[in-house]
Amino acid sequence: MSEAFARASVLRKPVFVMIYADGCPHCEHYQKTFDVNRNVGAFYNRNFVNYRVEVNSEEGRKFRANRKIYVMSTPLMTFWSPDSTLLSITPAGDEQNNEAGILEFAGKALKAETQWETMKRTFSEGYSDPDFLVNVAYLSRYTSDTTINLAAMRKYGAFLRDKDFENDGFLVLQKVIIDDENPLFLYAVNNLPLYYSKYGEGEVNRTLENIVMFSLYSGRASGFSLLKLAFMKEVLKKIKVPEKSIRGRFLIPETSAMFKKGETEKAVKLINDFFRSQGQVSREEAGFIKKYVSNYTSDSKILASIQWITQQAGR
Repeated sequence: MSEAFARASVLRKPVFVMIYADGCPHCEHYQKTFDVNRNVGAFYNRNFVNYRVEVNSEEGRKFRANRKIYVMSTPLMTFWSPDSTLLSITPAGDEQNNEAGILEFAGKALKAETQWETMKRTFSEGYSDPDFLVNVAYLSRYTSDTTINLAAMRKYGAFLRDKDFENDGFLVLQKVIIDDENPLFLYAVNNLPLYYSKYGEGEVNRTLENIVMFSLYSGRASGFSLLKLAFMKEVLKKIKVPEKSIRGRFLIPETSAMFKKGETEKAVKLINDFFRSQGQVSREEAGFIKKYVSNYTSDSKILASIQWITQQAGR
């Protein structure tokens, strides 16, 4: 990978990196098009230094981590300047696996007006065409730009009316939204029978659950209040996530919020109640909980009250 960027610097060309997955038929079909279609191959060889990386390889993981690329699907077409500035990023669908589609990927990277930095700047300057907002928010998921995604989607939600929520909003919920306070999300939660009838209960529930969990495991979750966490739990109950599963997912976020409020005894009681309901505790869980509670309190009585968890794990 470093050799490709070094070569690009010498040749003064951008770098094209296709992120693929082993066993992905879509990736294999795209590679075949690159290999067989002479116009595509010639164009890419003339304009880029070309590279492929497997998404789960050590090289692929380092590449994604260093450049904060979040891969939701493969193949993912990424284009970079020699100094590693992202020019364009595009998830590739089967319908684009043709000469025109693959050349269009490249065109977005080569034209300043369609490059990612330009899109971000255009958004920051207040451009708010609904289609543009969806596009910039969608691509921001791949670039881990959470702030842009939240802002663009909340602005997008402000444009919509009831019929728009019902007819056009579900695909956006599935593919773009990561925010359980977005108007589209809230509308769906409050109109479940309507969405179930149109899109199926299972698909709707999975979509809404994914959004809640993305919020729960996001960096901003550390600032969530107990009231906010309670709302999220109620949403999961409403879409029929099992109670036991909900308790497990929210144990650390809830108790962390309690510790921060000074409600230490309440937090420890919740921890004890949870592990008593579990029946069996692993050594890893017990070790984590002991260290976790110790980070918030050195009170010997409090620490003694969770000692049974460690003892049970040792049996």
